[in-house]
Amino acid sequence: MFKNINSTLAAVVGTNSRIVKMNHFIIELSNLSVLRELRDRYLNLQNPPARTAAEVTSLANTIFILEIKAFAVLPEDT
Repeated sequence: MFKNINSTLAAVVGTNSRIVKMNHFIIELSNLSVLRELRDRYLNLQNPPARTAAEVTSLANTIFILEIKAFAVLPEDT
């Protein structure tokens, strides 16, 4: 999932450093440490985006256990 976010931003602005906010919706908070470990491999930890995690009872598709929304600020000339 984080690879997809990075690939999408790379195609537009070349970097994920423009992510300003991430929302994580997770089925079980017991998996939050795994999410954090994976997320930290892909984000700029020197200047991390604001992050929110919320436990939910279900997502749009019952096979999913996680949904991530990433908000990025793009340069004006994009």
